Amino acid sequence: MPRYEKRQYSITDLERVIAINNERLNREPDDFTASWLLEGNIGSDAWKTSNGDKHVLTEEGWKHTKNVNFNVRLPDDSLLTDSQNTIMLHAIQKTLFYIRSGSFGIYPGPAAWGDHIQPIFNLASYMYLDKERFMPDKFGFNLLNEDALKHLVTKLAQGGWENALEIIPRTLDKLHIKALGQKAPDALHKRAFNLPENVRSKILDALFSDRGFIKYQTDTRGKSPERIPTNYIKHIIGKPGINPKHSKLVVFLAQFNNETTSEKTINDYLRTTQHPRTTTRLLDHEPSHPLTEATLTKIIYNLNNFFKGKHHPSTTIPNINYNPQELRLLASQYINSSQHKQLIPLRFGLKILRKSTEFVIVYGDALIDCCLEYIRHLHNENPNKRLATRMHLANLELPKILEKYMTLECPGLPSNNIGDALKIRCAKKNLQDLDPENLTLNQALGLLICAQSNIICMLKPLRISELISLRRDCAMYDTLLGGAWMESTVGKTGLEGINMEFARPIPKLTLKAISQLQYLGMNLAELFEDTSPHATDDLFYIPSMGTFKKSYRSALKIKLSLYTGLFHDYIDSPIDEHGRRFYPGPHEFRKFFILMMYWHEQNIGFSCAAWMAGHRLTEHTQAYTDASVSAEEISLWEAECIEDKIIELEAGRSNRQDVDGLVALYNAVKARFGVGRVEGLQRKAYIEFLQDLRAEGTITIKPYFIFAPGCMEPDGIDLAFKYEDKQDEQF
Repeated sequence: MPRYEKRQYSITDLERVIAINNERLNREPDDFTASWLLEGNIGSDAWKTSNGDKHVLTEEGWKHTKNVNFNVRLPDDSLLTDSQNTIMLHAIQKTLFYIRSGSFGIYPGPAAWGDHIQPIFNLASYMYLDKERFMPDKFGFNLLNEDALKHLVTKLAQGGWENALEIIPRTLDKLHIKALGQKAPDALHKRAFNLPENVRSKILDALFSDRGFIKYQTDTRGKSPERIPTNYIKHIIGKPGINPKHSKLVVFLAQFNNETTSEKTINDYLRTTQHPRTTTRLLDHEPSHPLTEATLTKIIYNLNNFFKGKHHPSTTIPNINYNPQELRLLASQYINSSQHKQLIPLRFGLKILRKSTEFVIVYGDALIDCCLEYIRHLHNENPNKRLATRMHLANLELPKILEKYMTLECPGLPSNNIGDALKIRCAKKNLQDLDPENLTLNQALGLLICAQSNIICMLKPLRISELISLRRDCAMYDTLLGGAWMESTVGKTGLEGINMEFARPIPKLTLKAISQLQYLGMNLAELFEDTSPHATDDLFYIPSMGTFKKSYRSALKIKLSLYTGLFHDYIDSPIDEHGRRFYPGPHEFRKFFILMMYWHEQNIGFSCAAWMAGHRLTEHTQAYTDASVSAEEISLWEAECIEDKIIELEAGRSNRQDVDGLVALYNAVKARFGVGRVEGLQRKAYIEFLQDLRAEGTITIKPYFIFAPGCMEPDGIDLAFKYEDKQDEQF
């Protein structure tokens, strides 16, 4: 099927590529103007640059641009934009200009170019830490040498830029000076993550007496009102570009929170869900955090691109011998192995798919029509009245609207009006104030949109960027061979910000989800009289979460993230022993699809999974399945699948009689731990036992399809087991 493998470039894409290359070929060496540099120049405090096809010029100026703020605080307490740092400022700006313009032999789009910005700022900050040695204010990057580079990479491997830029020691010194007028003594630096109570109190007292600090306080859900926000630390020491979920700074600041001693997690960023995510850090987590291999490889790649600037004297980049392989070998003793995100347990993954299917098939059509009529009443019936008045009038009509639209009748589920079916009581409230017995219209719509995106991503693996870039006409029907196909971009495949496209087959359920989004988007665009590309071209055109106003593309990723949290709170997703909930999204669904295909049939399944995921290189798919990368994860995943079947057997919920292999395994677990029932066993211990049996080959698992009597289509999936010489009939 060659037509599905070839990229069909649009005229707009071709014109943009031609214009970029003409500009690149005709530029003079000292010309620092470009079509992508919309505002700013060499020496400016900030730049606004083009952002693919997202940026627009409005009456208020450029919107949705890729911005760079050069007003960065440096370790000597000066700003990069201060007059004494002009040489370094110009060096950084010219370097970024050359990278974006393709002068370094790479041709990044806006997002890939953005990945180079913070590392270059960080490299400058690293040199200002030893200002007397490198004299960056006088020579820019010029005095950076090979020994300094090796030292930097070692520091990075041990703890990222946070370690290389000495964020924790510098933060403690700043806070200590604020409270006591001098830097912290060595004794406090040795116990930086467990400061004495009197020191913490003095620091908090000093901060809360400072009006400049108070503005950084945010009393919102998931944050303590008496804490030191990370944005305040960025203000006093600069923005190191660290990930707050994996940062020692977050652990350091947690000791200043007025939390109860029973609190086990760190509320270090705004939480929009009922529970902390499983990625939320624990208070007793070991602060040491070396980089993973993948992260370090990316840093070394960015540095490699940076040193290509040695051929441009105005960048002040020195001509040193940069050997990526040597640096990677130097750092290998410190780094952690790369890890993919958490696996979705089989039972949980199928529950997500089942609940998503219920929303789309049973409630979807009625809910969309209900929302459209409500929005029509809200915005079109009394357009000259104030919003509050219009909302009041629309809310008076809501009960009639809810009764008007009926859900689909299914076996064992009679048709009902959408209001009673989903227990919708009013139009809106905060998404996080979720009560399944008292839903609101905006919550119900959010649940449906998440269900639609779940189905799309679980049955045709996509990245989040690929999902939100789907066009409204992405689905098509093959009139010759039959079946539906979906066209999407393929992330990480293009140049100049233009990715390849391909088409892949999708099941009828995915086509239904897409058709509902198409119907919603077309009708909303008509209601709002919106003719923007987002309204006419994008699949996901959804109203604002609070007031049902028109959609903006820039908010789409945030909306989908909020709806994901809402959906998993609604279906009561698993919670771990620390009270954290698993909120899987497109990336986890992508991995779930690939592993399910590979697990079911390792030969054909591997090739099919790679093709469906759009992996051009087999290494990309192997990263999900190779024993060297994810054997422990897959082993745990399989052990959890086995655990589900054992619990089902013990509880008498299994209606299968031909399970000799599973029964033998169940008896082996009881014998191993000397118990009559598995219920009540310490889960960690017997999960590890199951993993060991699986690794030894004592247990073998085989997935198989379940068919209803007289049906040709599979009705579900189940597992058959072989334990030693005993096996299930279906094995």
